[in-house]
Amino acid sequence: IDFIIRLMGYKHLSPIHRLSLYIQLKLKLPKKMEDAGAKRLAAFFGLMFTVMLLVFSVFNATYPMYLVGAVYVTCAILDTVFGFCFACYLYHLSKKFLPSSWF
Repeated sequence: IDFIIRLMGYKHLSPIHRLSLYIQLKLKLPKKMEDAGAKRLAAFFGLMFTVMLLVFSVFNATYPMYLVGAVYVTCAILDTVFGFCFACYLYHLSKKFLPSSWF
């Protein structure tokens, strides 16, 4: 649900966003400005992974479900442990090679 809320442009209603703002305020962490397009692409990828996992689960497609789940978990670990957002990397890479009219 959080992916959909953020993709629709209602970031202020996102439970994860609200929790992160609360933690940032309580710990007095500095604000970090980032390109919102990269985060939207990451949220879109998260939503697509979730939908694919649901569809594969409904149709009992075990191996594709494990493959998508492994990619999803790998991306989550990269972001959590190393601070590397794969979707953000793809977004910035695409900005270098694709015309600016695509964004």
